[in-house]
Amino acid sequence: MEEVIRFEYQEGMRFIYPKHPMVKKWKFEDGQEAEAKLCHIMAVVAEKNGMSGNDLMHLFPASLRMLKSKSEWA
Repeated sequence: MEEVIRFEYQEGMRFIYPKHPMVKKWKFEDGQEAEAKLCHIMAVVAEKNGMSGNDLMHLFPASLRMLKSKSEWA
């Protein structure tokens, strides 16, 4: 399975970024790998269905709230 997230280190902290071009600048904090992977997969499906990054910016937090996430993204 291909890796769908990438890691960057800034000032000693690790940040996680999805690899999909639609959401590649969305920054997740350390420990939010699952959210970053979900974001990437949602972007793949959204792109197939003609959605934009702006649409996904509204859909992703709503999906996390439905999953009862306590993440700051929710």
